[in-house]
Amino acid sequence: MAAPGSASRSPSRGPRPTCQPRKASPEMPATKPRVLIIEDEKPIRAFLRASLAGEGHEVVEAETGREGLAQATMWVPDLVVLDLGLPDVDGIEVIRDLRKGSQVPIVILSARGQERDKVAALDAGADDYLTKPFGIRELLARVRVALRHAARVAAADATPVAIAEFRMDFEARRVFVGDRELHLTPTNTSSSPPSPATPARCSPTVTCSRKSGAGAGGRRALPSRVHGRPAAEDRGRSLPSALPVYRARRGLPLCR
Repeated sequence: MAAPGSASRSPSRGPRPTCQPRKASPEMPATKPRVLIIEDEKPIRAFLRASLAGEGHEVVEAETGREGLAQATMWVPDLVVLDLGLPDVDGIEVIRDLRKGSQVPIVILSARGQERDKVAALDAGADDYLTKPFGIRELLARVRVALRHAARVAAADATPVAIAEFRMDFEARRVFVGDRELHLTPTNTSSSPPSPATPARCSPTVTCSRKSGAGAGGRRALPSRVHGRPAAEDRGRSLPSALPVYRARRGLPLCR
């Protein structure tokens, strides 16, 4: 019983926790797709949020283009639904800014229905375009398609590349010769994987090249130095100059 004249005290619970944005990391994958809505009309944003949340998506909102870019950096969405007619910056510029550092799927939802507007948005980097007024079932279907396509591309990029007995796992940053793993320097492990669009061919200098219709970005050099245990006559050589000797000594062709 509390003493007369004193008020009873409830146990202290401390400050209420606040929600913090999740960081994208391999240790904590997103449990459901995260969609960023960049739309200045509040009723449309609320309708999109309810519809996407009903499909099991996590939803983040932004009212302006600059706010949308900030939210994209903070929340790392899996897909962006973008209106072109924003109050502070044109949606085309938002697409270009997003594409400077991200390949996130972008679905345009805009009242601009002219062909030139659609072409400009798609050329800037958008993946799909839907005009207002729109059907929510069609929008949700296009969102599903964009997410499926992004998942396939991510899976293809994570596929190890094999050249003869060399196997390179770019996602794990590991290189193998047969069953033996080679130790790479940090500079070696920063190499990017070649595009999986077309079959690769290998030259004696261990440069993997792929045909590219655009003519750019289709040729990437593999790691030039590998720290292992070369034969005595190969010590001091870089991988490009040592590989032909290595293959010839074992009766292997220079290229497969």
